[in-house]
Amino acid sequence: MKQKTETDDFGIISFPSANGRKTVNPDDIAYIEADGHSIDIHFINLPQRTFCVCLKYAQERLNPICFFRCGGSYIVNMNFKKRYRHKKRNIIVKLKNNVEIPVSKRSVLKFTAFLKEFAKYKRRMKRKRVPLMNIIIVLSLGCSNFVFYLFDRLIIC
Repeated sequence: MKQKTETDDFGIISFPSANGRKTVNPDDIAYIEADGHSIDIHFINLPQRTFCVCLKYAQERLNPICFFRCGGSYIVNMNFKKRYRHKKRNIIVKLKNNVEIPVSKRSVLKFTAFLKEFAKYKRRMKRKRVPLMNIIIVLSLGCSNFVFYLFDRLIIC
């Protein structure tokens, strides 16, 4: 029997743990690191927590507007990105807590497209001040087209 994570209406994520279920606020997550068949969630101002779920389950429950999967082992909250730099053919993302996360070679093009759309999203949110929970983003993996569903209206960017 597989244990799944659950997301409630407020964006709080619940993960199974040894002592029942623990809740996590996605806004506090700096990055998530895969460690075998478990994940380590690193926070900005809280201690690290370990959960026995796959990275894919965590990724499915996080907001794809703000969280980017950098490869097989990391998911980064782009709200905590300080800067990024190119190192030979790789990209390194530096977070506000000075942790450096590598972007896999396969994800470099997706990362640059994601950064462009994330910047557009941030500018749009400053102008409209729309709550984050009212936006769902769908990424077409074949190209870099993003489709926003905003209050049941379709907006193609």
